[in-house]
Amino acid sequence: MRANSSGPRSNKGKPRKKRGAFALPTFSPWKLSITIAAIYLVLGITYIVLSGYLAAHFAESVAHLKYLEQIKGVGFIIVTAVLLLVFGYPLFRRIAHEERVCAHQREALILSENRALAGMFAASVAHDINNVLTVLDYAIEQLSKEKSADPAHPKRIEQLKESNERLKELTKRLGQSTSPEPPDVFERMDLIETIEKTVDLARTHIRVRSCDLSLGAEDTFTMIGNPVLIHQMVMNLIINAADACQHQGRIEVTARREGGHCVVEVHDDGPGIPEKEREMIFTPFYTTKHQGKGLGLLSVKACADAHHGRVEVVDSPLGGACFRIGLPIDVNIPTATST
Repeated sequence: MRANSSGPRSNKGKPRKKRGAFALPTFSPWKLSITIAAIYLVLGITYIVLSGYLAAHFAESVAHLKYLEQIKGVGFIIVTAVLLLVFGYPLFRRIAHEERVCAHQREALILSENRALAGMFAASVAHDINNVLTVLDYAIEQLSKEKSADPAHPKRIEQLKESNERLKELTKRLGQSTSPEPPDVFERMDLIETIEKTVDLARTHIRVRSCDLSLGAEDTFTMIGNPVLIHQMVMNLIINAADACQHQGRIEVTARREGGHCVVEVHDDGPGIPEKEREMIFTPFYTTKHQGKGLGLLSVKACADAHHGRVEVVDSPLGGACFRIGLPIDVNIPTATST
């Protein structure tokens, strides 16, 4: 049996309207401007004609008519000015706000590009250093095979080996910290070891090296986390603390276990953060620094959120601010070994 060719026509190629869907009306700026101008023209002409008729009707003399016309004109100007103020102020305020947002976005884009460029150069430098370290490995190996009458010779060789391994770890950390997209891999990691390496690297930072930076933590405990994100989070907080204490104050990093969470704190002896600003500092582009971009603390919050943790600001016993991060030790996050 053949299908009836007079059945429903195909709607292919035609946009279909969803039932119950509500689409916001769109306005053409040109049509909207013409509409507003036409309404103003009609109301203005109506006012002039009607007010002129009333003035002529109630005027007792030419001088009285002149006085009424002056009152009418001044009244028209006042009403128009008030309307312009009422409708113009929100419009210009919104335009100014959007201009500020666009300016912040441009600055953030430039900053992101600069960081990407810096990361590329840092990765290149780290690669070159690793090539040099390969030669150093061979030299240390040859020195280890040589016999010397100096009793301190084995100790110096051991020191060279330790320094070489430490330099390898620093170059590895450098490459990871400048990566534009850290690997989204969560694994069982030693939090204290990660923080120790971060603090050691932070001591070489130009904005931190003049500060009294110390670490107080347990010997070790493990958690599920991303070492690169933890490193970036702690490094950002240390640099932020160094800026707060004018690059020459006291900074303390602590880490401890509290139940099923680990708590990492970064203290400084700077001026602190006012109570009313503590919620705003984690919003995009908010900064109190002259050259700040308002992205560092946002990155800290993003790292904490990635670990299902939290970050807060409290007063520090040192007199400044304390950034406290609470991270669950065991959390249901896909790890590198998950299937």
